[in-house]
Amino acid sequence: IRLHIPESAMFLKAKEKGQVVKNPLKTLVTKYWRIFVPAIITAIGMDWIFYSTQGFYPTYLYTVVHFSPTVGAIILVYAGIAEVIGTLVGGPLAARIGRKRFIVLIGIIIAAISYPLYHFAESGSYISVFLFTTVLGGVGQMYWGAMPIFMGERYPTSVRGVGIGFSWHFAFFIDTWLGLIIPIVATRLFSGTVAGYAIASSIFVLIGSIIMIAGVLAAPRDSKDMKFH
Repeated sequence: IRLHIPESAMFLKAKEKGQVVKNPLKTLVTKYWRIFVPAIITAIGMDWIFYSTQGFYPTYLYTVVHFSPTVGAIILVYAGIAEVIGTLVGGPLAARIGRKRFIVLIGIIIAAISYPLYHFAESGSYISVFLFTTVLGGVGQMYWGAMPIFMGERYPTSVRGVGIGFSWHFAFFIDTWLGLIIPIVATRLFSGTVAGYAIASSIFVLIGSIIMIAGVLAAPRDSKDMKFH
């Protein structure tokens, strides 16, 4: 697929004019840090929420509520379907109401519903855990539908590729540790019970939401209502 996608007209034009910088990372840090820093903060918050919800599902299903591999796999499949639907719904909605406003709204919603859904799943019944994973996954994935354009429109053409790539992967590098940290916090502070995991995970979702919203609010306005030539 990538081999058949042409470079954007904006990039080719910048390349012809010699506007593509030799060291884009250095240029990002020195010239465009007001764009670069909020983008990284936003990405860290987004990934933080992901690893506190969808990324944490396998641990929760197999270690916390002790589902069998078969049942856990079925629930994860349906959660994945909900996440795809959330992405497909989130993208158009974000374009309609504005990506910044939409991401902030989803951050508030997922912070508000996280603990009730985790608490609802404490019974360990298949239905409660199924609803917990699909609803939280679907809603949590909605901002990912807005993320590609939100990230892309942060940066000028000359540094866009490195800006998006570094923001994305640096955030993942920071947040992948949550898979280790959440169980430690749940065990040390909340006795490692099902209720303790619900509290710990919800706290981390709240932290991620705050980080994401802070990054979005610090970022320049998005392209809603702008006219591109």
